[in-house]
Amino acid sequence: MSRDTSLKLVFICLYTACPPTSGAARVSYDCARLTPAECLLVQLGDAEAEERVEGMTVVSIKSNTSTRLHKLLGMPQIVARICGHLRAFNPTHVVLEGASWAVYLTMIAAVIRLAFKNVKIVYHAHNVEYLLRRGREKRYIAALTRSAEKYLFSRCDFSFSVSIEDGKIIESLYGVKPELLPNGVDCSSLAPQNVEGARPPRQLTMDGDAILFMGFYAYPPNREAIHFLVERVFPSLRSQRPDVKLVVTGGEVPVSYPWLIAPGVLSRRDLEFVLSSARIGVAPIFSGSGTRLKILEYMASGLPVVTTRKGAEGLATEDGKHVLYAETPAEFQQAILRLLDDRALAQRLASEASRFVQARYDWHSLLQRFVAQLKESNVTAI
Repeated sequence: MSRDTSLKLVFICLYTACPPTSGAARVSYDCARLTPAECLLVQLGDAEAEERVEGMTVVSIKSNTSTRLHKLLGMPQIVARICGHLRAFNPTHVVLEGASWAVYLTMIAAVIRLAFKNVKIVYHAHNVEYLLRRGREKRYIAALTRSAEKYLFSRCDFSFSVSIEDGKIIESLYGVKPELLPNGVDCSSLAPQNVEGARPPRQLTMDGDAILFMGFYAYPPNREAIHFLVERVFPSLRSQRPDVKLVVTGGEVPVSYPWLIAPGVLSRRDLEFVLSSARIGVAPIFSGSGTRLKILEYMASGLPVVTTRKGAEGLATEDGKHVLYAETPAEFQQAILRLLDDRALAQRLASEASRFVQARYDWHSLLQRFVAQLKESNVTAI
């Protein structure tokens, strides 16, 4: 990959992005390693570290983020450490990653604005966090989140949303129209021919027809989806297909059934085995915002997909061409059985979806456009 030497980008993640163990981490990690510019990834972690990973430097700042109080008390030291790395790297742009840390990112943005006059600040919003907090958190938390997002979208030099739908919501909430940087995948590593033949991890067997759901249980839309599958879809589904199993990756799941395989957080190599061994990828998502990286990874890996329309929001997929849409437990059961029984249909969907992802959601082309947007002198600073 040729890199633009006129740009030096620092990606700041207030979570561990390297190695990536969640969708948000994977997005940040891939953006930092695949952006065609000189890049530094600064993240929070369990220990102090600095290493070269896939052509970029990754710096980990030790921090305690177990509670909101610990996060708040630790922010002055974290901000000071981040500023030290910025002085040493001398970036042209700082990219603030994610959304769940929006309140804390405003502190970083304000300090960078004061201390680094010539650095452009970019806010890369993975979703509209206020929509997730509203109704789930105490009112003051939702209000703080909305205030922080408004600051980031209005005071950063550039802001990017992951979908047109999110962009419209952001404009209606905050009066700012962000640029577009869709979530993507590294198609070269996830192509079906590359994940086929991946070796199984020692702790995981995949006998029977495996239905895959990828996502952290701790994230509310994922938790809702897992309970939907476990409680409302699979009991009836298994009465018709006793060999069907559900595989949930991304962390611990607080329920146990003989047909539920939950190996926890997997390495990328182990995840490739799961993607190559599963029959179908599912995404019964009913809430949240942003776009679902899991669906793009399913499609790039050659898996047929069953999802809600909410799950596919922002991806421009077509029912019956790229995915199968389902909303109710009965519809999910029927769609899964249809794909298990009709291999020609499953193969056709998977092939169309793979071509669709390569054409529209490959990180290499998306990030070339991202760099061009940062460089264009006629892009209006927000």
